[in-house]
Amino acid sequence: MNEETWKNILQQSLNLFSQFGIRNVSMDDIAKITGLSKKTLYQYIKDKDELIYKTFEFELDCACQTTNHIMNTHENALETLIKITEWHANRVKCTNPVAILELQKYHPNVWVLMTKHHQEHVIPNILNILNKGIEQGYFRENMNISIVARLHVEKIRMMFDPNVFPYSKYELSEVYYTIQDLFIRSIVTNKGLKYYEKHYSKSN
Repeated sequence: MNEETWKNILQQSLNLFSQFGIRNVSMDDIAKITGLSKKTLYQYIKDKDELIYKTFEFELDCACQTTNHIMNTHENALETLIKITEWHANRVKCTNPVAILELQKYHPNVWVLMTKHHQEHVIPNILNILNKGIEQGYFRENMNISIVARLHVEKIRMMFDPNVFPYSKYELSEVYYTIQDLFIRSIVTNKGLKYYEKHYSKSN
């Protein structure tokens, strides 16, 4: 297997799935955008279901690498959270919410993979950031950070729920920014709020 070709297949598949949804993308579309014949494409995967799983496994692995890099690059815990928010906002802008619903409804194995990712990576990372931010004086001490970390995950899931935020009525990126802004403001100290508003005013 050519690793560069395989990575390109996964990246291009992710781009198409994110933009158009899962069911609207065919294997012909994947072959066309990667410049491969379908025969060659099937040398890398056995069917579309496997491609979907491998694509989102790849996406979650990239997400882990990116968040780890941000966490290792920024010493300030609040700045770390803001940078992760900005990075995630860019992901949201490129994501068709229908794709998330289709994964949940038609590809439960991928949904299980995402849930595992939240439990094993997202929640521990948020707990790490919260603990560090409390020590630095940016986040409040008087909160149960275990509950806060889980709320962080659930609010992200909530924003993709069309029963809560109908896609015809709400822009997904605006929903994300609003939810995340409220979340950050609810956990910061006065010191953290001053830093956040100074930074936030520059980026919005």
